[in-house]
Amino acid sequence: MTNQKDSRKQNGLFLLSIGLLIFLIRNNAITGKYDLASTATALFFIILGLILYFSRKK
Repeated sequence: MTNQKDSRKQNGLFLLSIGLLIFLIRNNAITGKYDLASTATALFFIILGLILYFSRKK
């Protein structure tokens, strides 16, 4: 049971880091140009990673 919980946390952190990397690489803060598709994908991975990381199964 604890292995599944640890696996969810690891998967959540992985998806969160992938989402943050996509967001940082594809969006340019200097020019203020944002790619909508990449931003949506990054937010999807970030939200999914947070859900997996903080989900608690009883």
